[in-house]
Amino acid sequence: MNPGPGILSGLDRLLRGCPRPLLVAMAVACILLLGLCDHWSGGELSFSIFYLVPLLLLAGYARPAETYGCALLAAVVWMVAEITDRSYQQPLVPYWNMLVRLGFFLLAGNLVLRVKGLLARQRSLAETDSLTGLLNARMFYRHLEDEARRAVRYRRPFTLACLDLDNFKRINDTQGHAAGDRLLQTVGGQLQRLLRTIDTAARLGGDEFVLLLPETGYAEAGEALRKVRRELLTAMHDQEWAVTCSIGAVTFTRVENDLAAMVRAADDLMCQAKRAGKDRLLHRQVGDTEAAKRQPGANGTAGGGGCDAGAAPGGAGGDLPQRQDV
Repeated sequence: MNPGPGILSGLDRLLRGCPRPLLVAMAVACILLLGLCDHWSGGELSFSIFYLVPLLLLAGYARPAETYGCALLAAVVWMVAEITDRSYQQPLVPYWNMLVRLGFFLLAGNLVLRVKGLLARQRSLAETDSLTGLLNARMFYRHLEDEARRAVRYRRPFTLACLDLDNFKRINDTQGHAAGDRLLQTVGGQLQRLLRTIDTAARLGGDEFVLLLPETGYAEAGEALRKVRRELLTAMHDQEWAVTCSIGAVTFTRVENDLAAMVRAADDLMCQAKRAGKDRLLHRQVGDTEAAKRQPGANGTAGGGGCDAGAAPGGAGGDLPQRQDV
């Protein structure tokens, strides 16, 4: 087994987690140390390639300005180390050499910065929905898997919610797909604004979204989702879009082995909400029966299960209280 990739991955995580001022300080110290080595060797030993190490370190993990500053410092230190050890027939030669080395360092740093930018863009395209800026389905399930492990370890609840836009197709048909795209972008922006930094929102496709609210129990999730629904309706009204949303949410106090089944449980409730007349939130809890409590303001219990009209009553996730907000 080759340990190389694992070591490189660990080093990458270490450098990404390192404070940027510390990285800059390490790079400056390395350049000054190389200058001293150049001076002490009297020019008999070459250290030219080692000047690239701190430069490329900053190019990969710091800002462009810090990278270019490091390039200038490396060129100046190299020049100072040389002029203290030797004499030149032409006094401008050291400065010319410094400019040539500076150009080389700037080119090398800029090349790494461009590659880093391209990699970041590709990573973003692979992880996010290009239209809304939210996560895509693949990354959402990765976040869900991580959160499920945390929930098991710390015995904390979390909530999954599926959100579907009502009458979205009518917007595409009457106002065109450009208007539909703007609507989806508006929904994505609202979700990013309303959710906490620890929450996750993703677009599963079309006009369906899914939300993951870590460490969020039944009461807290209900309050947060009602706010999301209220703010989305306000945004739709402001744009004069006759669109509402149906939300199905499940709060889990016990993690199931099948993550896809957990998402389907929320999706089933969302389908029930649409069959019950759309423009509503259905929310239930799965897990500890004693912890499941109906919140104040509930105005009914909806039956049904899954998206099939003939599904049996009871819904997804067991015989626990279910709240309907219209």
